[in-house]
Formats: sequence, C-alpha cells, structure tokens
Amino acid sequence: MVLALLAHAALALVASPRLAPRRAGSIVAQEREPLSVVMDLKPLGKARIRWQPIFAASEAVGVTYPLPFELNVEQKGGLAVVTKDGPGGEKAGDVLRYCSEWKIAPKGQGSGGALETVASFSGLMEWKVGVFDVNKAKAWEEVVEALTSNEKSRTDQIVLAFEREVRQASV
Repeated sequence: MVLALLAHAALALVASPRLAPRRAGSIVAQEREPLSVVMDLKPLGKARIRWQPIFAASEAVGVTYPLPFELNVEQKGGLAVVTKDGPGGEKAGDVLRYCSEWKIAPKGQGSGGALETVASFSGLMEWKVGVFDVNKAKAWEEVVEALTSNEKSRTDQIVLAFEREVRQASV
C-alpha cells in the first residue's frame, strides 16, 4: 500500500504491522565503502550521515522539502521504497534510509532517571530534532511516526536520505 504523506495525513494508510527481513543483497554491499549525505537539521546545523549500502552499486541522494510535503513510499521487502518520482529528486525505486525526526526530550542535557521524570511534569521538556534510521524500524508505524513528526509547529522542513541503486551498463 502506498504511503502518501501530506504533513500528518497517512496514518490510516499503514498496512503492515511489521517490517519484513532485509534483502540478501545487503551482504554483497557491505564490502563497499559507506554512503553518506549531509543533512541540515535546523536548528542544530549540518550532520553527515553515513551508512552501509544495501545494493552492490548505489549512490546517496539527499532531499529537503518545505512543509507540508508529499512523499510516495511503500513497504517492499522490508524496505521503504519510493513508488513515484518526487519534485525533490527522489525517484521510483529509491530506498528511504534516514529522515529527520522530532522527539520530546529534557531541555538542555538529558540527566536521565528520576530527574527526567520530574522535568516532564514541570515543563522542562522540549521537542528536539534527530535522525531516524528507517532500516532499524521494527514496525512500519515507526517509519510513519518519524516522518509525520516533522510538522509545522516544530519545523519548516523535512530532511530525507535515500539510497539509489545504480544499474551498471553491460558491455
């Protein structure tokens, strides 16, 4: 089932409760150099994201969209696969590897434990941006939650990193 995201829409389109196992092709790709892309995580700044490729030949593609955004992805073979070319540069067949994600966390440095629990009741929590590793999601709902956490009350953009398989020309 296609997941077309327009800011918050699409939670009802989630079809499968769990991601399927990854493709065996990733074993071959692990011998390659990691792929990387620079993500501008406002307000934190730029971060270089590196990952082991899942294809024998592929490239990294970074995309930033203003909100609201539209992204056509579908769960296929345990991967979040683009089903329709997008205006930001993603193409059908690309695999979503990372996206910006907003989570509630203690203001400043997290202290953990009881102090963090007290902070949550005393207004010392805030939304913080981070990076979500799509391939580590245990359920498709986690991917949807990460994507839809990028909403206008927190940010004006979403940042996405895709892996695009490169077909080698036959000679």
